[in-house]
Amino acid sequence: MAPKSDVALLSLQNLAPLPKDQIYRLWAIVNNEKIYCGEFNSDSQGKVLMQLPLDEIVDYC
Repeated sequence: MAPKSDVALLSLQNLAPLPKDQIYRLWAIVNNEKIYCGEFNSDSQGKVLMQLPLDEIVDYC
């Protein structure tokens, strides 16, 4: 997370490639509540780089 920014940066590597009809989903647990954070798929090298808006997540904190 970057100070003074309204997004967090998700960087992953070495993910297994998924079939075209499947995606990865990211969830967080905040105050014992499951929060949906987004969905993504890796590139051909198994890497992901994406921004996640914090405004939706911060509302749960």
